Amino acid sequence: MLPRVLLFLLTLSLSSFAAPTISFTVDMTDPASHTVHIRLRFSAPPAPSRDFQLPQWTPGYYALQDNARFLSNFRAATPSGQPLPWARTASHTWRVA
Repeated sequence: MLPRVLLFLLTLSLSSFAAPTISFTVDMTDPASHTVHIRLRFSAPPAPSRDFQLPQWTPGYYALQDNARFLSNFRAATPSGQPLPWARTASHTWRVA
């Protein structure tokens, strides 16, 4: 009985923390251009900065890839549209303040 109570209390305490919310919108209005517009919406407890990364690998292919070379027009903004400062900290990582 005691382990179940501890598990319940642990679950209750973990659920009291605000979990990040992430959603994506993918738009391929002009397929002939081979361009996809992706909007990521991220909501989480306040922090000085957040890192966003693209994978450097493809499942089943055991070599590092440079997927970030295909990314252009990276922007970060608040929900009201105010621009946020950001910096590219690695070939596949962007830090948003």
